[in-house]
This record gives sequence, structure tokens and C-alpha cells, in this order.
Amino acid sequence: MGVWLATRTLKGNNATILVLDTEGLDAHSADQRRDDGIFLLSVLLSSFLIYNSTGVPKSNDINKMAYIIRLAQRIDTGSGGSTGQDFRLHFPHLLWLLRDHFLKPTIGNREVTPTEYLNREVLRFQGGFSDKEITNNDIRRAILTFFRSIECVTLPSPSINQEILRNMDTADPEKLEEEFKVGMNKLVELVLSRADSPKTLGNGSVVTAPVFVELVKNLVGAVNDPNVVVSIPSLVEIVQKEVWNSFERESVQKFVDFLEGLVPSFPLEESELIAAASNYYREDILKNSKQISIEQRLFQILSQQLLERLIKKGSPQENMIDGGEIHRYIVKNREVSEAFCQNLVKDLWKPIAVKLLNAGYSMEDLQNDLENFHLQFANQGRGPAKLKVAAQNMEFLKEQELYFSQLKGFQKQLFEQELQTRQEKLRCEEAEQKNNNLQNQYQELQKKLHK
Repeated sequence: MGVWLATRTLKGNNATILVLDTEGLDAHSADQRRDDGIFLLSVLLSSFLIYNSTGVPKSNDINKMAYIIRLAQRIDTGSGGSTGQDFRLHFPHLLWLLRDHFLKPTIGNREVTPTEYLNREVLRFQGGFSDKEITNNDIRRAILTFFRSIECVTLPSPSINQEILRNMDTADPEKLEEEFKVGMNKLVELVLSRADSPKTLGNGSVVTAPVFVELVKNLVGAVNDPNVVVSIPSLVEIVQKEVWNSFERESVQKFVDFLEGLVPSFPLEESELIAAASNYYREDILKNSKQISIEQRLFQILSQQLLERLIKKGSPQENMIDGGEIHRYIVKNREVSEAFCQNLVKDLWKPIAVKLLNAGYSMEDLQNDLENFHLQFANQGRGPAKLKVAAQNMEFLKEQELYFSQLKGFQKQLFEQELQTRQEKLRCEEAEQKNNNLQNQYQELQKKLHK
């Protein structure tokens, strides 16, 4: 049988509860190694463990739980201690359920609660120096030390009818003993109230659904090998990294899909592109990353690695974006911007080119048209290549000097001075865009990604 996982979950106030059912220890088909593996798996996966036995346990029955001692030899908590107190960080709460129990537990003819009976009679240290008694006391010490809390409840038999007991899975609830049904309802209420706290790993991080899946995958292989000692710190880090890696793959794809969705809007101003990407990352991916149960030290390392996959900073001297997924779209946006601005230049130049063929066209007319040309380009040009193409326009106009010199009123020195002044202005604007604008955008993006 091994371990069964219920196909339906229970909804608590603070957590979703998964129910695991294991075959009984000392089951007909079991052996010691199998028992140890099942119990180890149950303990490390659970926040609340129900151990059930029939009748009232006696002090001597404690030796049936020797696997708890063997369990301690299979777990390395990483603390280096030997008191067992550190095991409590990783163990669940324990509920000892006494099934088919009709009598009230008593101590010295005084009626006591099941929990009091368990602590004072079953788990009380016994005198004696025999090997059996020493071992039993070690087991008691382990139970009291390892589990976060210990509680005991009783549950009467569901029926005295053997036929009903043999077919409990199909039994009519109306034919079950009323005392059993009342006891069962109380037990369910107790379990739901006690199990409503989320399972946590040793570092206090909550076991979410993805973490649970990775925990199972890593634990099953370990518990099936009797020579493997489960290192809790290593297990926790492996599980957290695998959960993060899955999240990172999904996040990168979502980030790329978002950027692809912006491509039809290219060319964008570079600040618009980076702002859109950073806002999406902050509002979607970064928020989701904080829901992952992972220790802070590891989160800082892995989140920085994710940032480098998405946006990579160049040399400290340049302080520019030169890598990561976003860089491809920055380059693409620049290419689209350059093509867009170059086509705009062609459209704006066409009417001027036609006028140049007119014999009555003067230098004054050209100056007016060029002023309008530059104004329209400044208003209609888009994207980060706008200044670059504007500078190319100056080179183009300089190459047309031979044609312009034939116009009435042409003054070579004045024409060249105007071109030079406009070129210097454009160079300054382009340098400022590269050295300041992108640097500020990168720094702003860093702040947004790490908020």
C-alpha cells in the first residue's frame, strides 16, 4: 500500500489541507526498512500526524515505536547538536488516536484525560537498567522531544456487528454506533483546528503546493535508500531552488511574451519601453516571486540571477543595458525607430526635391522649407534613433550644397554655419541621451525591480 494521497483537499481558515494515508506500521506485507521509510516520509511531509492504535497502550507497548529512534539516525538537521530539540523544527504535531476504545482512562482509580494518561503512564520514564528498559526510555525521550506537541484522543468502535466492520467502506452510516459518530465528528473538528497551520520547513518558510511537489520528489528517492541520511538543510535548499527554477522559466517566458506584445507599437521611446517592462515585472512577476516560500538569503541570490536573465548591466563605466531578454527588444526598437525615421525623412524631403527643380525657387524659400522640414521631423519622429537620423539629415543636406549653391541668394558661409550649429546641438542631445537618460532608466529599473 505505501502512502496514499487523497484526491480531494480540505479547506481550513489558514491553509489547504492535504490528507495522506499510510499503511499501518508492522503491516502484514511490511518489513522494518519499509516501515522506517514510510514513517520518515510521513514525518517530513506532515504538519499534523495521527498515529492510531487499538485499545489502551501500556508502558511496555512503547517498544513498538522503536522506528522513531532509527528515524533520528536517518535525519541530519545541520545543527550539529545531539539533544534532539532541533528535530522539533522539522517534525509535525502528534495526535495519538486510541481506536475501538470504550473505557475511560484511569490512573489510580481516578479518571483522567487521554492526553494525561499518555503522558503519565505510557511516556513516563521507567526505572531499571535492562537493555529493553533503556531502549524504551530512549523511545519515550524521542517522542517527547521530537514532536512539536502531543495529544491523545479516544474513539469507540463503529459497531459490534462484525459484518459491518468488515465492510466499513460501504457501511450504512445509519447503522453505525451513535457514540462512534459523535466521536468521529469531534475528531474531525479537532484535526481541522490543529492542522490549519501551514506546514513549514526548518527555516520557517511555508510549504506551498509547488514546494510540496518538489519535497515529495526529493524525499521519495532518499527514504527508499537505507544508506542515505536526509540532510534537512540540503533538502530545503534543493527544493527551494527547484521551485524557483520552475518559477523563473515561467516568468522569463511571460516577460518575453509581454515584450513581444509591445513590438506592434514600435518604435517607442526607450524610456517608454523600459518603463513598460519594469512596471510589468514589478506588478506581476515580482509580486508572484514574493509568494514563493524561500529563505531570504537564497531569494536575494536567485532574484538577482533572474534580473540578469531579464536585464543585464554593462561595464561600470558605461552603466548601460547590454544584455538580458530586454536587450533584444531594445535593439529591435532602435532598428524599427531608425527605419521609421528614415522613411519619414524621405516623405518630408520629396516635396522639397520637387521644388528644387523649379527655376523660381530661391534660397529663402529653401530656408523656410528646411525649417518646416526640421519641425515636422521633430514632431513626427519616434524612438531612440530619432536623434541619430536627425544627425544623418545634416550630413545629407551638406552633400546637397552643390545644388543649393545654384539658388538665388545662396550664401555658402551662412549655410555651413547653420548646418554646423544644428549638428553640434544634435550631437550634444544624442550624447546626453546615451550617457544620462539610459543610465537613469537603468537605475530606476533596478529600484523598481527590487521594491
